[in-house]
Amino acid sequence: MRKDKMEFETTMKTRLGIGQPLSGGLRRHRCFTMIELIVTLAIVLLCTGFALRATLMMVTPANRVDAEARNTLAIFNGVRAQAIAEASWMRVMFYQDEKEGPRWWADKVEANTPATPTVSLGDIEQNVIAPMAKPIHKLDPHVVIESININNGDTNTSYTMTNDSGLAVRFKPNGTSDEATVVLAARGVDGKPTGSSRTTIKLTMSTGKSRIEVTE
Repeated sequence: MRKDKMEFETTMKTRLGIGQPLSGGLRRHRCFTMIELIVTLAIVLLCTGFALRATLMMVTPANRVDAEARNTLAIFNGVRAQAIAEASWMRVMFYQDEKEGPRWWADKVEANTPATPTVSLGDIEQNVIAPMAKPIHKLDPHVVIESININNGDTNTSYTMTNDSGLAVRFKPNGTSDEATVVLAARGVDGKPTGSSRTTIKLTMSTGKSRIEVTE
């Protein structure tokens, strides 16, 4: 009985290949699978390297500044379009907050509102000069406002923004605006512009349209 059982187990192991050396075909198949695995892993690592490089290229200082310049351009164009569509005067205010970073505010103002280009963040937040003002954008912390110059169309007076005050530019129902030049730059470790890359946004008084000029 025991002998029959042992013979049966031996026969089954032989049929199933248990305990038998791998044939050449099986060895080649297993080797080929390992090669496929190595190639797949190499491709994944290569793609990861390319993706990482592309990501790093996207977050360079120049790209950050360029992105914020386009955001500013979109704000100008959007507020101008709103002024035309609603037949109302609109205002965009800029403020360089040392703690929070540069911020853009916007509100609707009364017709023929005199230009009050110099504003303070306290006045805005306490609704002193802009009861309906809303913060509409906050700059990337790696980007700073290097300078803003506004030429008031009423008096042809030029104003330059400082760290303790902001500036405002008006958009009129006919599509025109105050003239403005906004210079954005990469932020250094000390919080000041590095000078490595900067972008200028210019707002034309006669048309109210803006454009971007990149300076490396």
